[in-house]
Amino acid sequence: MQLVPVSRMAYRDRFDVGFLASLSAQFGRFYLIPEGGSNAVGVQGVADAVVAAIDSAGCLRNPRSDTQTSPLIFCCPLGSGGTLAGMISGVTRALVARRLESCACLGVSALKGDKEAPARVRRLLETTMESCDAVPWRVEQGFHGGGFGRVTAELLQFMREFESRNGLLLDPVYTAKMMFALVAMAREGEFAPGSRLLVLHTGGLQGRRGVPALMQPRTESGEQVDNAWLTSGKL
Repeated sequence: MQLVPVSRMAYRDRFDVGFLASLSAQFGRFYLIPEGGSNAVGVQGVADAVVAAIDSAGCLRNPRSDTQTSPLIFCCPLGSGGTLAGMISGVTRALVARRLESCACLGVSALKGDKEAPARVRRLLETTMESCDAVPWRVEQGFHGGGFGRVTAELLQFMREFESRNGLLLDPVYTAKMMFALVAMAREGEFAPGSRLLVLHTGGLQGRRGVPALMQPRTESGEQVDNAWLTSGKL
C-alpha cells in the first residue's frame, strides 16, 4: 500500500468532479472508497451485519406469540452516515421478513453542528432502494463533546467507569460518545419503560492511541487492564 497525502484544501474538494478526474489522471482506473466507506456497498455490508446480529441476539420474535413486545431501539455512532443507513436498511429487511413491531433506529453524531446528517442518511438509503420511513429513525446531535475528535474530562471519566464496570473498551471518537449519550438519555427518561437497546460497537479502538490517559486503563480494583495488543498495533 502506498499512502499519498493531500492538502487540507484538496481534501475539501474530495467530492468535486474535477478532483476525481485528477485522481484518474494520476492513478488511472481506480475504485473510490468514500469517506467513512459510506456508499451502497458499505450500507449493504452493515445491513447484512445488523441482520446477523439481530438473529444472534435472539431479539426478533413472532409478535403473534408475544402480544406485549417491548420497544426495541437499534443504536450506533454516526459520522459520514453509512453505518446508520445500513442499520436502518437491515432493520427494515428484518421487519419485512418477520413482521416485528415497535422498532426504531438512533444514530449519535460525533460531529458538531452537522445539520446535513439526516439528508446524507436518506441519500444513502436511496442507493439501497429501501424506504426511508419504514422504520422510525433519528440523529441525536447533542453529545459531540465539543466537536469531532474532542475528548473532554467528563468523557474520559465516563469511559474509565464504563470500561471497569463492563470490561468493554470504547474509542473516544465514536463509541464512547454514543454510550455516554445513551446512558444520559436513559437517565432523562427518553426511552420508554421496558425498552431494549441493541448497540452496535463499531470498533475504532486505535483512536485510543491519541489519548495517552487511555493507554493504561484500570479496573475498579485498581488492576491495570492488559492492552498490549493496542500498543503493539495488532488490531
